[in-house]
Amino acid sequence: MLTHLSIRNYALIERLDMDFFPGLSTITGETGAGKSILLGALDLIQGARADTTAIQQGASSCIVEAEFDISTYGLETFFEEENLDFQPRTVVRRQLTDSGKSRAFINDVPVNLKTLRDFTSHVLDIHSQHANLLLQDSDFQLHVLDTYAQTENVLLAYREAYNAWREAKKAFDSAKELAARAAEDREYIAYQLHELTAANLQEHEQEELEQRQRTLEHAQELAAAYGESYEALQGDSGETNILRQLRAAAEKLGRLREADPDAGNAADRIESAMLELADIAKGLSAKYEDMDFSPSEAEQVAQRLDTLYRLEKKHRAESVEELITLRDEFAKKMELIDDSDGTLKHLERECAKALVLLEREGNALRDARLRVKDQLGREVAETLRTLGIPYAHFEVNVQPLNEWKAQGGDAVEFQFTANRNSIPQPLVKVASGGEMSRIMLSLKRIMALGHQLPTIIFDEIDTGVSGGVASQLGDIMEEMSLRMQVINITHLPQIASCGQHHYRVYKEHSDERTTTHIALLTDSERREEIAKMLSGASITASALSNADELLTARSTRLKTIKEKQTKR
Repeated sequence: MLTHLSIRNYALIERLDMDFFPGLSTITGETGAGKSILLGALDLIQGARADTTAIQQGASSCIVEAEFDISTYGLETFFEEENLDFQPRTVVRRQLTDSGKSRAFINDVPVNLKTLRDFTSHVLDIHSQHANLLLQDSDFQLHVLDTYAQTENVLLAYREAYNAWREAKKAFDSAKELAARAAEDREYIAYQLHELTAANLQEHEQEELEQRQRTLEHAQELAAAYGESYEALQGDSGETNILRQLRAAAEKLGRLREADPDAGNAADRIESAMLELADIAKGLSAKYEDMDFSPSEAEQVAQRLDTLYRLEKKHRAESVEELITLRDEFAKKMELIDDSDGTLKHLERECAKALVLLEREGNALRDARLRVKDQLGREVAETLRTLGIPYAHFEVNVQPLNEWKAQGGDAVEFQFTANRNSIPQPLVKVASGGEMSRIMLSLKRIMALGHQLPTIIFDEIDTGVSGGVASQLGDIMEEMSLRMQVINITHLPQIASCGQHHYRVYKEHSDERTTTHIALLTDSERREEIAKMLSGASITASALSNADELLTARSTRLKTIKEKQTKR
């Protein structure tokens, strides 16, 4: 429940600190006093869009902070999933600066607005006048029925089955689509695979062939160079030309070794060089003898390279290695195509199994809804009769859909008539604004009696009613407040007299500014406030007496309501 609300520099509220209590609390005040400002601040707590115009004039920021007692709400799992520390007393804070920046916190930990909205949806329900529009939404009607039927566990099991079926169906449909496309492409893929396989592609083949082609193109030049170089070094006589001259020089220098050691060293070095040159000459001779210019080989190399170049151009490949990769991919595609029938049959079986489970869980969910729909209709109609619609008839129509959806396979439609012997029609077509408000209150009452609901704030739900109906509205809120915290903003003294706590919203004016304040009234102040609501600004003795009667009657009704609750 909401235990404390703190507001700083929001609209006309400069500083506000309010404590809230269990049960029913009422908030009253003159039109324009600032009750809507309070709701606007709470909207920020619920993650509403920030508007810098809400910051009080002259201030650089505004802060709204709310404390909730969530010790019995079972929200530990939510905090764990959001990586937040669970606190039985949880504080939510929203800060808005004049630069347009907005920050949200849960227990001083920054959170995004989605997390903020998810949390506050569990602890606070603001029922403004436009909230009645929800009744026109089929998803909301379905949610109401599920809440009443307590289908949480059944719905969870259904959604697991639904998600599993969707995944299985997605996999099957995707495989079927791929198989269809692949079948169309099989001939093309088979041809490309055959061509690349027949090419007998080898890694690094292209580089080797290109080098061989360059060699063959210069074969005659190379042979001449090898031959001439060999003749220059060694020639046919064995030791002519350069080697002969070197040997002669080495011998001359060697004979002078004793006369000059340097001559001997020079002779040794020449001998060493001769050995190296002799080895080079031997290699040149071998290369010359191996040089065999073959026009047919050159043609073969050129043809092979043309084949590789053509394949690379065709497949937009940069190398033979890329062609090999492409060939392997085509081979895998062919394997998948050839095995598609088996894969499809397997996926189809999995999809069918998932559908059987989905239908089982969906039927269980439908049964849970059908079991309670008539009871819900009777309870709503009964409540509406106490609220001044004596011939109210309310039905919950559940019809199967032609497909399974995230919320099940049912379409839910609320039907209503306020006239005797009239056939109920869709709620959205026949219910007036006042009837919508009473229907919504009836549903809230029923939910509160059977389920744990968050704190609910009613914003002038009593608009358009008076007299005995207003008293019945008050009784319903009193009844709800025995199971949850209810805060009601009202203009009716009959409803203001209900509840345990009464707050008054008022304005103060000064030369500098106008500010809004909210005060918790004492018993005597509450008596005067109700009397003022009855008679206007001038409080008469008769108005005070009527106020006393309303407050006394409230105590009597509350006792009766508690006795009824005990019997339930």
